Amino acid sequence: MENIVEEVVRDFYQKAVNDFMIGHHFRKIAEFKPTDPLETPLEAFSGHIPRIVEFWKTQLLGHKSSESFNLISAHEYLLIKKGELGRWVVLFKEVLQNYKGKYPDHESFFLLWEQKILHFQNKFLNSTQLFGR
Repeated sequence: MENIVEEVVRDFYQKAVNDFMIGHHFRKIAEFKPTDPLETPLEAFSGHIPRIVEFWKTQLLGHKSSESFNLISAHEYLLIKKGELGRWVVLFKEVLQNYKGKYPDHESFFLLWEQKILHFQNKFLNSTQLFGR
């Protein structure tokens, strides 16, 4: 399952970093500026992606994480809009849908992941820190 988490996160980032609606948020955290401002390679996130993989392993597989952070506060500076959060959910679900076909024996794992995504979407939407401005 750990390999699947990493594959999914990398595929999601591949989609999201160059997405027309939310890609600019990801480019804010890129470790270097690409030569083409509209096409950021995954290598620009080589330090960030492992942190996200670890976050999802903690959420889905119960791994103990050495890193603790407030998810809402960590995203506050991005000034995400509700529609952009919705786009994040759509893209993530699209990636998960592809993996359901690739790993049909792990249906319950992907169902759990979708539930976690909805949980975090609701947590963000209910945050006055993010959307009470």
